Amino acid sequence: LQLGLTFYEKLNRIDKVSHVYNDIAVAWNSRGNYELALRNHLKALELRKEFGNAQYISMSYNNIGLIYRAKNDFAKALAFYHKSLQLKRKLNDEQGILNTTINLGSVYNSMGKYDSAYLFSKDAFERATSLKKHNDQLAAKGNMAAALCGIKRYPDALKLLSGMEEEIGHGGDKKILITVYKTYGTIYQETGVYHSAQAYFEKGLAYSEQIDRLESKMAFSERLSTVYALQGNYLKAYSYLIKSKTYREALFNEENIRQANELSAVYENQEKESK
Repeated sequence: LQLGLTFYEKLNRIDKVSHVYNDIAVAWNSRGNYELALRNHLKALELRKEFGNAQYISMSYNNIGLIYRAKNDFAKALAFYHKSLQLKRKLNDEQGILNTTINLGSVYNSMGKYDSAYLFSKDAFERATSLKKHNDQLAAKGNMAAALCGIKRYPDALKLLSGMEEEIGHGGDKKILITVYKTYGTIYQETGVYHSAQAYFEKGLAYSEQIDRLESKMAFSERLSTVYALQGNYLKAYSYLIKSKTYREALFNEENIRQANELSAVYENQEKESK
């Protein structure tokens, strides 16, 4: 990538240079280095504004939003997603609009802004249905159900969730199961059907362990601890509480290592650029 960057810079092909910066950003993001990913996406954006390609600018806005989402900086993620969506609407980029609308629904759910989450997720679901994008339909439907759960419209959320597990099992994106199990479990916990809440949280934990997703393992363990306590099974509640603390410590250590590696890579990158 660095050779390609040098080659296109010599040719003064700023469009190609922007694409290489974008690819470098994607590579850094895949390694968990959000700072260098962000810097390279911003460089790509600056160049894309210079040669004035609105489609690529909209893609850069969305990509930057994804990085801020990964950093849990939801306010900045929203700002860039909305910039991306505004441009994509002007371009009538239907697939691009769908992608960013799904992202907006997800971020609004993470922020607890469930009314906005539902509106964007519903729009995404309708677009995905029109475009016949099955996985996008499932992702949007999961976000809609989570939003409805957040505003305590439990019967409506359950209607959406009905059959989703089977749909995902027949070729859907299995990562959506995390949202499905979490939402089902939350609804049943809030409505006092603890045995059903327990069953879905256990499914969520089992799947999180299967894909080794540390954050989800911690979250489902915490929820199982709460549900067992509500049922008066304090021994089980305590065992899951200990498990959740173990996952929390592992997540904390993992994040510290990621940040240390990120800082080291940023320093090395600055050293190279200064030569």
